[in-house]
Amino acid sequence: MKWFNIDTYLQPRRKFIRLIANRFHPERILQMGPDFACLEWLMNAGSTSVLMSDGTLLKSKKEMQNFLSQKGFDLRKLKTEAPTAKLLKDIPLADALRPSVSDLLYNEKWRHISPIHMKEIDASDSVITDEGFAYFLECRNIEKLRLNFCDYFGDEAIARLAQGRQSKTLKELELVFNPHLSDSSAYLLTKLKSLRRLHLYFLPYVTKRQAMLRQLKIGLPKCNVTFPETIFIGMGYETEEQRQAYKAKRKTGRGFFSKLSD
Repeated sequence: MKWFNIDTYLQPRRKFIRLIANRFHPERILQMGPDFACLEWLMNAGSTSVLMSDGTLLKSKKEMQNFLSQKGFDLRKLKTEAPTAKLLKDIPLADALRPSVSDLLYNEKWRHISPIHMKEIDASDSVITDEGFAYFLECRNIEKLRLNFCDYFGDEAIARLAQGRQSKTLKELELVFNPHLSDSSAYLLTKLKSLRRLHLYFLPYVTKRQAMLRQLKIGLPKCNVTFPETIFIGMGYETEEQRQAYKAKRKTGRGFFSKLSD
């Protein structure tokens, strides 16, 4: 019997989902508003959870569909209707995709959409790509964003975050194990001026970790920036005391990994 490799089956399927889920449909933003359109993209791309401003916690594509249906949006029908059929307001497409420079202009532009918006997003282990980040531009007030173990976006995605409303609303951001983010992302991250916590870990394409950490701390003086040296496989949440204790054990030949090398 020939051995069946599950990865051989999953990889093409994951690639197909990645390409389909991240197609940017600007008419969706006109149809449902920025936050609901972004929510649809996030959950279609396999995000872990999204907390809405009304307290609703969405953890699956099905829950997202039911939530939007309760708000008056049947996603199956939207796909077959002309882009103008569900317009909430007569907004030129170019204006809809241009970030509002003030809250006053934003509220005027989107006065006919639901006030419910996304507050906290955990998109860990999803297939979101650079292209899809265009959905973030006009999201009302995202405060927390986890983008851990995401393999398909890089510096361009961070640039789009910095161009949007997240530059003044985002308070917490996590980026763990991303194979595409480079040293150049430091400058882009400093554009997120409202950040109060930024956690980076295991970014193999970053060549000068200490220099990047220094740049981030200077550019974001009010933010608690952590970018620890990669010692453990995980999230990098260990305290400095735990990390130093682990290093000391390795030097003295004690600890699990030292026993393996004997």
